[in-house]
Amino acid sequence: EGLLDIFPPGFREQAEQLDRDNRDSSKEERIRLVTDLLAGLTENQAMSMYQRLSGINPGTVLDMIVR
Repeated sequence: EGLLDIFPPGFREQAEQLDRDNRDSSKEERIRLVTDLLAGLTENQAMSMYQRLSGINPGTVLDMIVR
């Protein structure tokens, strides 16, 4: 599984599109995508994502952080 798997489907598709259009996408577009994702998280979702990314609670690939 890839790093983009931590993103919910809609954001994952946008991130994949930015990867495909790498030459045309700017750093600002990538920052905006991540900012939009983080701004939409609940407190519990943010804590779960932090714990998975930091390795405190890795969970499994079947665990969804953001629904």
